[in-house]
Amino acid sequence: MLSAIPKSPWTRPLNWNLHVDFKFEPRIPFPFYIQPEPIRLPGPTFTQFCRLPTELQQRVLYFCDGPTLFQLMRVSSATRAEAENLFWSSPDAWYYVDAYWLFAGGFPGLTHYTLDFLAHVEQVEVDVSEIELFLRPEEPDPHTGQLVPPSQSPEELAHGFWQTLQHRFPRATHVVMSRNAEQKYDKPLPYDLKMMVQMCPTNITTSASLLQYDVCRFRRERSLWRLRGGDTNSTGEWEKISPVWTRQSILPPPKEFRGPVGVYEHIFYKYRRLALQEWALWPLQIEALERHYFDGRYEPFSCPDPTCEARFEHVGEWTLHAIDSAHDLQRQGIVLPNKVKAIFHERRKALSRKRHDLDEAFQRLFDDWGEEESEKRHNTAQAFLHQLEHDPLYAHGKPARECSTWIQFLLDMDPTGQRSLRAVFYGGVRLKEAKEA
Repeated sequence: MLSAIPKSPWTRPLNWNLHVDFKFEPRIPFPFYIQPEPIRLPGPTFTQFCRLPTELQQRVLYFCDGPTLFQLMRVSSATRAEAENLFWSSPDAWYYVDAYWLFAGGFPGLTHYTLDFLAHVEQVEVDVSEIELFLRPEEPDPHTGQLVPPSQSPEELAHGFWQTLQHRFPRATHVVMSRNAEQKYDKPLPYDLKMMVQMCPTNITTSASLLQYDVCRFRRERSLWRLRGGDTNSTGEWEKISPVWTRQSILPPPKEFRGPVGVYEHIFYKYRRLALQEWALWPLQIEALERHYFDGRYEPFSCPDPTCEARFEHVGEWTLHAIDSAHDLQRQGIVLPNKVKAIFHERRKALSRKRHDLDEAFQRLFDDWGEEESEKRHNTAQAFLHQLEHDPLYAHGKPARECSTWIQFLLDMDPTGQRSLRAVFYGGVRLKEAKEA
């Protein structure tokens, strides 16, 4: 949460491009990660830079940030190789993917990301929040209802996971197994997480990241762990590398959304991105309120919650109080300064318009589905299935009618069901597919 709120002194306006997950951790869409600062430089500057000795050029590039390196990869053959090497090896840049995709075999049809892009990534953050469900996927027997053990052991499933990861990320050197499930500070790390780290290939350095919390505070802190001394045997013990781990968690760029399947998946992709922006309203409001009183001035203020008597004399006190107390800025009775209230009213209206546009796009998709037994529905279904069967960009590794995308599409097109389009989380159908891979 704290990593989503810039500290004073504030050098930039409110970041309306902020995306956070439901735990309020920043997720940076790749286009925003590489977006350069709007700085104007004289025309001859880069030409003069290219005249420097190679050693000095490399030294300068070493201090460039990600957006600058990305631009240099594209403007000059003289700097391309070194800029590319530094860009992909940035120690603070971690590219985020869901574990379900890797457990399910890493098929193109199960991700929205560009696979060619992933082939360059060196540092991978894998969300393993549901790791127990993937490693111990017991299913009820259809006749008895009793749970049936999986056909593969957890170790075999973990081995398949690492094989898939190496296939999709051939340049990966570091992997962090990241859990969003909250855990108390004094609770030991999950056994399944330890087993996954122990089974990592020898050419990959693997750590584990936990979202830990104190029962006395609402604040959560993400810690980073590794097996002591790189020990990979069953007796290895965990050691905490960092009690508060911060990083840039980057969402890879999306693939091409084409054909009828692409239309459907693109709507889902946009819903997920919109959810990340809607969740960002809370940390943005916390920042905006403190800046209102302390950015360029000094005006101590009281907590806007009418039931709270806290008062803030210094920069940073309100931010920590808001997080620790969970005082919701949307609660009834809270009064915000008119300026802060106005800008967030406009922001909510803008996000509401985006959601309305997506709802309309989904309704058009539903209308195009047609009536049951109609020729229109038959043609739409055949086009959808044909693409699942033949388009490599949407391959699932199984017959089209057994693909999770087709099954979920049918659920979303059911007028009697909840047509959520999996707006926030992946549906149970995809989780089941990952278990069966």
